[in-house]
Amino acid sequence: MILALNPGGNPFYFGPVGENGSAVTEYFAERGTHCPPNKNVAEFTLETAAKGGTEERTADESIGAKNGMSRRKTLKCSRKSSVTRKNDPQSQPHPPTIVNGVVPKFYMDRALWEAREYPSRIYGWIAFCTAQVVAEIPMAIVASTVYWLFWYYPTNLPRDSSNAGDMFLMTMLFYLFISGWGQWICATYWFGGTLAATLRDLTVQCAPGESTLFNAPPGETCQSYARDFVQATGMGYVSTTSNGTCAHCPYATGAEYLSTLNIEPDEKWGDCGVFWVYVFTNWLLAYFFIYTVRVRKWSFGMGYFFGGLGTVVDFLARLLGIGKS
Repeated sequence: MILALNPGGNPFYFGPVGENGSAVTEYFAERGTHCPPNKNVAEFTLETAAKGGTEERTADESIGAKNGMSRRKTLKCSRKSSVTRKNDPQSQPHPPTIVNGVVPKFYMDRALWEAREYPSRIYGWIAFCTAQVVAEIPMAIVASTVYWLFWYYPTNLPRDSSNAGDMFLMTMLFYLFISGWGQWICATYWFGGTLAATLRDLTVQCAPGESTLFNAPPGETCQSYARDFVQATGMGYVSTTSNGTCAHCPYATGAEYLSTLNIEPDEKWGDCGVFWVYVFTNWLLAYFFIYTVRVRKWSFGMGYFFGGLGTVVDFLARLLGIGKS
């Protein structure tokens, strides 16, 4: 492989050399610049870089070569990060939480990139961010699949394809989410989707201590006496105990219980979609902050803020006489 740069520092060829430089000469011949017979390929390449090709496609070819090199860097960096994750001794005993294993590794990789690869321009911030995101995806999918198989079916949760599929996606998204954003969990949508898929069709049977007990007037049954109340609330059911006492259970189905938590069972796929947005947003934020804070060195005004805060603290310390001997 050879990387050729023009006087401006932009790559105008990145690819194989070929036998006696045949790949290089064929590349430039297709673009209007032919290598003379018996010409040294290295000299021809340098001369071509200095004077440019005969066609007006130099800028486009430079951009194409640069983009190709960027893609190769991203792929190689992603492959290296994946191998590093797989061979990391910390990953073998399975840390107590995924977060404890992911977050320190990210900061160590970033420190290494800032100290070695980025200053030497081996690969840039896009390749680094992509490698960190891509390296976590396969392990998150495998781990979530294993967890879901050993958790969902043995606990006798609903086995129809709709609910089981929704729960599998929510479990996988949860693993992808925590690998991308530490311990911050958007509980509203994740728990809303999981509870809607698992509790909706369950039949609720209250234990004796969970029901409200009352006696029906003479000549009426428990059901006839409480019918209007149950219909008005739209929830629960009334039964008769063994001693003739009426018992009102506040919930008849899982959907009725979910309504008290402001969870609509029909919105489970909407919750899943919102959680997808959270996952992708976390990845985009990783790209954004790596570029703005670590590459562009933006402080977002925090330097002035902390400088002013330090001035206020020093003033208060002098005013109160703190720190004087």
